[in-house]
Amino acid sequence: MHKWKVAGAALAFALPVTATQAFEALVESSDPGLGLEPFQFLREGEQIDLTGGHMLVLGYPVSCIHERITAGQVTIGERQSAVQGGAVERTTLSCGEHVKLSASERQESGASAWRDPRAMTPALLNDLAPLLIFDLPPEAVVIQRTDMPDNPIRLGSPGRAVDFARRGILLAAGGIYEISARGRTRTIEIDFDAQAVGGPALTRLVRF
Repeated sequence: MHKWKVAGAALAFALPVTATQAFEALVESSDPGLGLEPFQFLREGEQIDLTGGHMLVLGYPVSCIHERITAGQVTIGERQSAVQGGAVERTTLSCGEHVKLSASERQESGASAWRDPRAMTPALLNDLAPLLIFDLPPEAVVIQRTDMPDNPIRLGSPGRAVDFARRGILLAAGGIYEISARGRTRTIEIDFDAQAVGGPALTRLVRF
């Protein structure tokens, strides 16, 4: 079991989780001092200490559950968190089959778990600002609209996660885009009725 605990600016750890425990929860955001990074994966059984009213936002790809947790002790589960002594706001989202991880994928490392065997199938998003997550940071990312002429969007050394909302990049409702990075491509389609910008990670996630 891996335990994350706030102690001033320090972290206290228990024994690490076993390799057979699956990666289940995606960190969307957290208060400073918890030692967590945006869009990292947490394994089932890991514990986070939110003593002092700290806040943590998680998404569970296997169940499409979105959680906002304040205070208490949090234990990562298979489909949702167990929270003791704190408050949790839990919502089930419509996040699409391309987001959900298979059992074998959830056993892989935190980075490689994002490689998607359904990459040949276009990802349909209802958000104008997708979130891209890569298994390894690419040197560059190119986003090209393919349903009509448009200038490509080029991003150099963007890191492992590219959040269009934080970068102020909005795609067009009804647009079809091809994303290229690290020798791979992925097609995404933005719903014709899409209006949301920067919603929960699970509703706009595209993984490589």
